[in-house]
Amino acid sequence: MKRNIVVIAIMSTLITGCSVSFKNPSANIEPISNISELNNVCIYQDVSTISSYDKAGEIISNKLNTLNISNKLVNKENLNDCTYTLSYTILKAINIPTYLSYMYVDVLNTNEERVGSIKYNNRSNGSLFTLSSASFTDTDEKINEFLDKLLSVNLDKDN
Repeated sequence: MKRNIVVIAIMSTLITGCSVSFKNPSANIEPISNISELNNVCIYQDVSTISSYDKAGEIISNKLNTLNISNKLVNKENLNDCTYTLSYTILKAINIPTYLSYMYVDVLNTNEERVGSIKYNNRSNGSLFTLSSASFTDTDEKINEFLDKLLSVNLDKDN
């Protein structure tokens, strides 16, 4: 009898879709070709959800500040007087451990032509959670890693 209950409990867990994904995240980065022209960048959050990463705009702004690129955080409705716009959707998985699950950054010029982008997806596609090395990387560190690639920043990690 106890064996039947255990078997039923295990089967019901499997049938309800509780699973683990071991897939590697996908990343596609289109670097900005002429970073020296990048200035007066308006940064705004494109999509906001319960899993949006609240510090994302500040991290992006700080990265641009370290490169002496003028920028400001704005609402999507206040894109006046911007030479470039940088929209972002950055989501953090709410699993334990929390990690960067999705990142989309799009940089456009005044003609609304894309000059650079980041597309990163580490979502579990229906699984309970994803296990990959990226799942254990600090979210801020991962965002900065992708921003460095977008902005063609070569950092010497030894110094």
